[in-house]
Amino acid sequence: MRRLALIAIAAVLCATPLRAQPAPVDTRRLLLDAGSPEDLRARLSEHARTVESTNRDDAAEALYTLGLSCERAGLRDSAIASYRHAIELRRGHDERLALVDALLLRRGPGDVEAAIEHVRQGREAAITERGAVLPEYAAREAWALFLADRADTALALMAELDYGLRRTPQWRYREARVEIKAGSPRKAFWLLFPLAVASRLQDKEVMGLIGQISAAARVGSRLQDEVEKAIALSDRNEQRLLGELHAHRLRYTARDGVALGAVVFPPAGTARRRAALVLMAPGDSASDYDSLAVALRRAGLAVMLMDVRGSGWSVDAGCPLPDAWRGREERLNTLVARDVRTALNALAKDLPIDTTRYLVAGVGASASIAVQAATLDRRVAALLLVSPNAPPVEHGPMRARLAEIRLPVFFQIAPDDRENFALTDDLFHACNERKSRIAEARAMGHGPLQYHQDPAVALRLTRWLKETMPGPVRPAPRPPTPRRE
Repeated sequence: MRRLALIAIAAVLCATPLRAQPAPVDTRRLLLDAGSPEDLRARLSEHARTVESTNRDDAAEALYTLGLSCERAGLRDSAIASYRHAIELRRGHDERLALVDALLLRRGPGDVEAAIEHVRQGREAAITERGAVLPEYAAREAWALFLADRADTALALMAELDYGLRRTPQWRYREARVEIKAGSPRKAFWLLFPLAVASRLQDKEVMGLIGQISAAARVGSRLQDEVEKAIALSDRNEQRLLGELHAHRLRYTARDGVALGAVVFPPAGTARRRAALVLMAPGDSASDYDSLAVALRRAGLAVMLMDVRGSGWSVDAGCPLPDAWRGREERLNTLVARDVRTALNALAKDLPIDTTRYLVAGVGASASIAVQAATLDRRVAALLLVSPNAPPVEHGPMRARLAEIRLPVFFQIAPDDRENFALTDDLFHACNERKSRIAEARAMGHGPLQYHQDPAVALRLTRWLKETMPGPVRPAPRPPTPRRE
């Protein structure tokens, strides 16, 4: 499998939904070799300058990727400049759509008008190339026209949004804004309702719109009451599930004062056990992880399922939903990685655990955070990465961190993860290969669902854990030692 992954790596690692051709190999090597986001941005910038006169497509790819990295660091102006330069060189759809998104988020003088013009150019190019308008342009045109005070036209376009797109939090919010302006407050409320529930009333913009709808309809607090009832029902259902699994909720506070939440699965018996801290993927819930948690507990570990910031019970006004990560991914990745050590201390107050060596697990998009957490605390003895997934700009830093700490890693993947086989292969060769494993589930599924579908998955993990982190253990007085801050 790994040999096939290496053959396919160029096509898989850098492919995008709108372009069939893989990214140039030189840019791919930059992505893999960069040891940090700052290093990557410097390499991409220099590479674009070096090849611009000889290979415009390669330079454009580097600039587009540079823009993506800048956005994750909150450098939106630099991202916009990079996208614009990439469009001058190649006029591709990826960089044009990225530029439109960045302009509509920044909304400086002339940004909305510029976004509308780029949508028009992209739409015309798509018709010439494909004979049809790409739905990605239609959606952005609707939002841009709304921001330009053309709500009626925006409403007509919003009605044609792709179903998958309109289910995302960002576009639900945008469609609700358009519906309110168009005089359809009831429809707007039901678009906002799941966002209000998921954010536990913490999203100020969403709750502000619901308050606006309530005032216009003169219904007092009834709409907020509906949201609170839904949250209470969800909590009761979760509590029922946790009771059946002999698990419980735990609240704790991060070092920056943010309230965080987790679910704890105590191990059987009274012996002091080692711990497994699982970073749930943004937007996931504890019910998705019941089989994984039970498997870890059967392996003799105390298990803590962490709600990452913006999800579950780890929400606040500053980060109420997973979409709130946009434009500050680098900062939040680091904050959540630091939350792991705080979570272990909270778990130690809740259960008698040995804190000298513990397992950190990352699932999907949280895999890179799990790797980063391991670089911050020497007590992390092993990593479990389930369906590891990360944007290309994170591949190099992930690989560099694994090469630095040289920990045993158990990679759990499934057939549905085929587009990330290449990433898994690169990461495997960077870590402690002798003690690490790549295990592929036979059943279809993704992420924690693999532990529902294929009983052999849990058995392989249990065997590896017993070899890598045997227990139960006696308490040890050695104080924790951070790897670095």
